[in-house]
Amino acid sequence: NITESLNRGLYFKIKGKISQNDYILFCLNKEYTREGLTNHYLYDGLTCHGAMPLMKKVIAIPHDNIKLEDNSVMVNGEASLYPTKKIDHQGKAITSIPRGEYSNINGYFVVGEHPASWDSRYWGFITPDLVISRIIPLVTIDNQQHWHIG
Repeated sequence: NITESLNRGLYFKIKGKISQNDYILFCLNKEYTREGLTNHYLYDGLTCHGAMPLMKKVIAIPHDNIKLEDNSVMVNGEASLYPTKKIDHQGKAITSIPRGEYSNINGYFVVGEHPASWDSRYWGFITPDLVISRIIPLVTIDNQQHWHIG
């Protein structure tokens, strides 16, 4: 991982069912890849419509119910603090999916661990066909320079 969305480090691709709190490696659709590359939210790459794949934490899976508010995301009745920014680090307006309730979702809702992460709050759900793999951290280093194994 080379961005601040998750702790920097080495991650291992694994097979298996994706559950809440898992990490996944995935592509965005063409529209959001283009937006991410144009606004420098993504790195150029050879896969994923010209961008590098993204790595994020899954907080909702297919068939879950979500309520999006400006400062939180509620999944199946449990709220977590995930504020949605209106302006990016360049001072430009950020588009986001409409706030409200989404029942029986048809994809994965993912977030980064960094507060400025560009994630599902802005581009919505990741459909299963865009998922490359489930991933697990092997060795990571957090923002305070603490190393973590596993």
